[in-house]
Order: sequence, then structure tokens, then C-alpha cells
Amino acid sequence: MKMDKLFEEYDCDTEHRVQAIFSSIFILQNRMQTAGEKLQTEIFLKQWLLLAMTACCPEPRTLTNIGNLMGCSRQNIKKLALTLEKKGFVRLLLGEIILSVLS
Repeated sequence: MKMDKLFEEYDCDTEHRVQAIFSSIFILQNRMQTAGEKLQTEIFLKQWLLLAMTACCPEPRTLTNIGNLMGCSRQNIKKLALTLEKKGFVRLLLGEIILSVLS
């Protein structure tokens, strides 16, 4: 569904406008993920985001600190980081992420 059609169909009252905006956020996220994964085939968009946030994160780059930046749990960040470590993008050292490629 086109975004303008979505807003047109839900333009009857405030509650429906909010639903349209909320829905459009998910639609946009899905489109961004699809486009990003066509450009970068080695890693997924969420893994790329972890690399970007790690590069921006002040020291110490702990799993908890990066999780707070990304709005994710420490466990979720660790799972992503372990996958990236296997691919050689990062190194985990005592709960801290060390960037291997993007420094």
C-alpha cells in the first residue's frame, strides 16, 4: 500500500491518523531493512546498527552501554556481537566490544 493511500484511508479522525502514522513507521522500517540488506550482504541491518552504535559509544563500550543506546537488552546485544565476532567484525573482551574493522 502506498503511504499517501494509507493516510487518505485513515484521515477520518485523530485515532485513525495515529494508527496510520504508527503503521507507516513499521512499513518504512521494513523497506529500509530490505534496501539495506540488498546493499550489505555480509551482515544484517541490525548487525550494521550495532557496529555503528559501537563506533559512536563512549568508552567503555560495554554490552549494557551499547544496549542502552540501541534500546535493546544486554543479552540481545551479546547475541548480535557474538555473530559479528565470528565474522571478524568485532572482538568481545570481558563484556566490552572492541571494533576490528570500523575503528
